[in-house]
Amino acid sequence: MKKRVKKSKSRDAGFKHPVIDGITFASGTEGDVYVVLKKAGFKPKYEELKVTLVDGFKPTMPFFIKPKKGHVLKLDMRKFVNTTYTPDFTFNYKNYLIIVEVKGVVYEDYAIKRKLFRQYLETGELGKVIFFEVYSVENALQMIEIIKGL
Repeated sequence: MKKRVKKSKSRDAGFKHPVIDGITFASGTEGDVYVVLKKAGFKPKYEELKVTLVDGFKPTMPFFIKPKKGHVLKLDMRKFVNTTYTPDFTFNYKNYLIIVEVKGVVYEDYAIKRKLFRQYLETGELGKVIFFEVYSVENALQMIEIIKGL
């Protein structure tokens, strides 16, 4: 399955935001996966875990960039905020923290965030984790079979 990579930062433009159990989901697929997880007997928490992947900082070295308008280089000393990652669903099963990322449109920053998150998971800070990246209800059903086989 080829992933669509979207460059626009207007991520919510044109997407439906279903509301299920009082939770507003970012996409229909997220809502569908939530329903499938609940029907399977799990208690998924939506966007509850937030991990800082890279700490923000205040630059001290001069850094010149081309502004969006014009051609004259401009000194950019803006503070950088933390780079964070928030997976869509988390829940516990047996002795595992199950983390589920639901993907439909893949934004260009996701590949680097996934890599940094995988590195973070290797620290063991969250304990025993199993991560799933699903793109459809069919993937979610496969995920449930894997989890129940633990």
